[in-house]
Amino acid sequence: MVARPARQPTSEPSVSVVIPARNEAGNIAAAIERLPALGRCTEVIFVEGHSSDDTWQRIEQVCDSYQGPFQLRRFRQSGKGKAGCGVAGL
Repeated sequence: MVARPARQPTSEPSVSVVIPARNEAGNIAAAIERLPALGRCTEVIFVEGHSSDDTWQRIEQVCDSYQGPFQLRRFRQSGKGKAGCGVAGL
């Protein structure tokens, strides 16, 4: 048996957080406010799935006005629910 020290990563990894959102208009801004910084870069991806409220408009508003440390991206699901595989990006 040969014991060697484990290799340490040279830098922190980046992290992507996917937030599925359907009828979550009131929680979009709060989701960003509560999210801690993760890794050297944190990307937040909102995926909206045919909400009956103004979730998509709220996502657009938050993404367009955001000035914080995260990278925000947004997509609209072309299908409906978990089985709807298509995503239309902006």
